[in-house]
Amino acid sequence: MAGISHISNIAPDPNQVNKQSDIKKTTLEHKLKKTAGQTSLSRESDQAEISQAAKELLNLKTEARKYVEQVKASKTASEQELDELKRKLQDNSYFSPEIIDAIVDKLINMPDFFDK
Repeated sequence: MAGISHISNIAPDPNQVNKQSDIKKTTLEHKLKKTAGQTSLSRESDQAEISQAAKELLNLKTEARKYVEQVKASKTASEQELDELKRKLQDNSYFSPEIIDAIVDKLINMPDFFDK
């Protein structure tokens, strides 16, 4: 039975592999010397720019996260409080001038009310 003499791109002679590796290394060194004046191999010149749209999305994500935390920390209404609120809405209790004035005063005194 005959042995396998050559498989795929693998050289049958180990010394030939070393010669091919040396050729590739020499070619790379030649290219680097040729372009040494044109190309900097230093990582100090690497830069990344973030678009304005990406910055705005990051700001929106941060703001949304803040509001989610505020909602999680807020008090939830009980079943009785919700029933009372529904009753007052149905009988127009919130449409008296005193209630409307109190709501407007609270809105005006909210932080950042006039900024929007």
